[in-house]
This record gives sequence, C-alpha cells and structure tokens, in this order.
Amino acid sequence: MLDVNAAVWLMGSVKPHDTLRKSSTIKLVLYLTSITLGMVLILIGISWLCLLGCAITLSALLFSGNLRIHPFRVRLVSYLGLVISLFGGVWQFVQAERYGFVFLRVPPHWWFVVFIIVAWLSLFVRELRPGRSRW
Repeated sequence: MLDVNAAVWLMGSVKPHDTLRKSSTIKLVLYLTSITLGMVLILIGISWLCLLGCAITLSALLFSGNLRIHPFRVRLVSYLGLVISLFGGVWQFVQAERYGFVFLRVPPHWWFVVFIIVAWLSLFVRELRPGRSRW
C-alpha cells in the first residue's frame, strides 16, 4: 500500500519529501476549491447551507498564501468565523427541521449574486496575482 507522499510523487506534482500540507500546489487547489464550493453553497438560498458555505469559505483562509502579514490574526478570524458559522448552520438546520422547512429556498437578490461573484473573483485574483511568492 502506498503512502500519501509516494502517491503524490507518482503523480508528479511534488517531491516525495514534501507533505500535502506544505505543498504549494495542493494548498492552492484546496484554497480555490474551498472558495468556489463555499460561494456556491451561499448562492443556493437555503439558510443553513448559506452558513455552511460561509464556514467553508472562512476555512479556505487557512490554505491561503497571503498569510505573511498577520498570520495569527487571519487564523484567529478564520477559526472564530468557522465556529460561529457552523454553530449558526446547525442551529438553522435544527430550527428548520423542527418547523418543517429544511429545504425552503429563498432566491438571493441580484445585487447579492453580483456581490458574491465579485468577492469570488477578487479572492482568485488576489491569490493568483503574478510576481508574489506564495508559500
């Protein structure tokens, strides 16, 4: 059975001594995937999925390459936001289950969709900006 480092090395993306957590390619993919998944969940329009999307988006900050300025503050905000969003999502789900509207969808307004798309694009551009060293 192959360990994770050997499997990653066979795929050719990183050297065998790198770990998944320290690999810049893996961190970039995890960051961009988390941002995209979180934004999609926010735009679905179900309250508890929106909060779950917020939690996933905030957890993506842990994989960002732009943590050089204040890494402790960013991680603290990320963890606090993650806990608050998850707690709110569970609370919304329990309340929705209690009253029978778990999958009640309220479509977002057009300005909210535009705001989310602009935020999503700005996070992508900020992370992929050329000339900056990531990790």
